[in-house]
Amino acid sequence: MNSQASANQENKPHHEHKSNNAQKSQHEHKSHHGHKPIYQCDAKVQRTMQTVKDHLHQLCADHVHRLVKVETCDGDVFEGHIVSCHRGILFICLSNEGCDRAFFPGGPPIHYNNVLPLVLFNLLAISLL
Repeated sequence: MNSQASANQENKPHHEHKSNNAQKSQHEHKSHHGHKPIYQCDAKVQRTMQTVKDHLHQLCADHVHRLVKVETCDGDVFEGHIVSCHRGILFICLSNEGCDRAFFPGGPPIHYNNVLPLVLFNLLAISLL
């Protein structure tokens, strides 16, 4: 590279330099803010996840108000009635069976309801009771 070209290169702002890495990055995905994401879901995986989500939404809608036992991928188990399922979240009203009487002498009030939101993709099993 001659000294004229070298001087021109040095005077350009850093973001205008073109290199092999910059040319490669033009073909990589950009987020809506123009930043390179650290994770990009594969299109096939995204379609599969959407299919599973739609299926779970339908199952939950078909069993609203039913008593269920839900097990998460982390091993947590909850019992309650399905309230609704919206935007990837299952809402269950926890049954009063497991309430700690230390907080409610004689049990919880009759209209006491704990609604628990559970992320569908963190669920391992939903069983009817």
